[in-house]
Amino acid sequence: DHSLHDGENRSLRKVVLARKVDLNLASSVSGLDVLMKLKFGGHIGHIFYLNPGADEADDFLQESDGMIYSREFLGCTPERLFRVKGQDDVRTVTSEALAGTRIRGLTPSADAELLRELLSSKKDMLENEITGKFISDALRELEDNGWLEKRDDNNLLTTYEFSGNSFDKRQISESTHQRRFFVRRLRHLQHICQTFEGNLSENANVIDVARSLLSALHPTPAVCGDSAGIAIDFIRQFETLASYDRGYYAGPFGYVGHDSADIVVAIRSALVTNYQNRPTSQPHLAADDKHTPDALPESKVSVFAGAGIVEGSTVQGEWTEISHKLGVLSSLFPSSPVTLQSYSSPNVAWSSAFIEELVRCGVTTFYICPGSRNTPLTTAIFKATRTNVGIVRAISVHDERGAGFRAVGYARQNGRPAAVVTSSGTAVANLYPSVVEASSDGVPLLLLTADRPYESRDTGSNQSIDQVKMFSSSYIRWFRDIPSPSDDVPVSLALSDANHAVSLTKQLMGPGKRCSTSHLCEFQYFSFSISRI
Repeated sequence: DHSLHDGENRSLRKVVLARKVDLNLASSVSGLDVLMKLKFGGHIGHIFYLNPGADEADDFLQESDGMIYSREFLGCTPERLFRVKGQDDVRTVTSEALAGTRIRGLTPSADAELLRELLSSKKDMLENEITGKFISDALRELEDNGWLEKRDDNNLLTTYEFSGNSFDKRQISESTHQRRFFVRRLRHLQHICQTFEGNLSENANVIDVARSLLSALHPTPAVCGDSAGIAIDFIRQFETLASYDRGYYAGPFGYVGHDSADIVVAIRSALVTNYQNRPTSQPHLAADDKHTPDALPESKVSVFAGAGIVEGSTVQGEWTEISHKLGVLSSLFPSSPVTLQSYSSPNVAWSSAFIEELVRCGVTTFYICPGSRNTPLTTAIFKATRTNVGIVRAISVHDERGAGFRAVGYARQNGRPAAVVTSSGTAVANLYPSVVEASSDGVPLLLLTADRPYESRDTGSNQSIDQVKMFSSSYIRWFRDIPSPSDDVPVSLALSDANHAVSLTKQLMGPGKRCSTSHLCEFQYFSFSISRI
């Protein structure tokens, strides 16, 4: 009932309300790692990053969860506020109106239907029209100031028409209403968009133009409302009822230089907060204690999103739209627990959980040797490279001896272990030289070697050997023969072994320290077994 009128009964054609979702995590999060996921995970837009520090006095940065160690604001926005290019022969100003949203379809036909629905929606078109009119008026002020050239046809707009997967740039008149719009298609969402472009006059200064546009355009109706003063009062009255503050969300982000300026709108954004190390007596958040009052997070990711309310909006529709927008960044932090029943076989379940735990512990480089018994591990590793794009690396090495020494070289340079993955049998013996060197130099090394299941050992099969404690205890710090997956054996057993192995290699690395290699000989079920860390 309040959506189009504020407390003083002043009318609004459009107002944008936002909310945030807090993701409490049991381990610290690096904002730069999140950016890597955005960059290499198929997200389209302008990537931005800000480290405001932990000592800000702003109310937005006050926390009741504990002492703050670091804070990072980041995102991947599809919306540019404006760009000024002044170093070329033709100096231009570009801005865009981005408003009106639909999700992407799961199939090409569903995607096309959602696109048609978006372009035929009067409510979404109205949202974009209001924003476009606001930007057009701001650019016409530049014309009036003599900073923007007036067109002969008295039409400021240069727009783009959407045709298939391409955009045709053309001059159009106000009468060709439908051609003024195109759809910007992102990984998760698609938006109606208009682009405005004009040429700077000879006496226009880039810095003056940028300052004028920054003052005139921010905040646009796409993130605030059609009348900024009234909309801001409305937002402060109704959006902050739950002590919620937008903070940096939807703010202008970019640079202004002598020859160019580029400013984006900080939507599709999140604030990553890492807290000081908790006392050991404090429990960590886990799936089964997330509602425990005393459980404190190690880090928190606050994800922001908003939706424009205009005539024709519904509560359910706008709430759903915000949820879809929140999901863009929230999807980078999946919360599905690993169970044996979640996968096609116990081997796949344990292998996936095992590799995820290694990655969580900081093992992000895997040297993989050929073989069939280590296939579930190899599959889990390549799955991890897709969900942690740019972070997890999988390198195929045909020779086990070479793989071992490459892992030693990686650890010596980076100060953290890499994992070597091999098949069963005599392939494991080829790792002995690298194990000896790693032990002698105090270099961390993890060995994941496949083995046969218990029932298939000592059967005289070709190339099969006794792999249990194959390497001398003079060179190996720890060995673990992980049992086969079973309903009677919790998957946490394998995760605990992975965590402990990585911890030991890190504790004992360095010159003069021996036995820094951990060896896990893993489970075999059906046709494979994992091996040693």
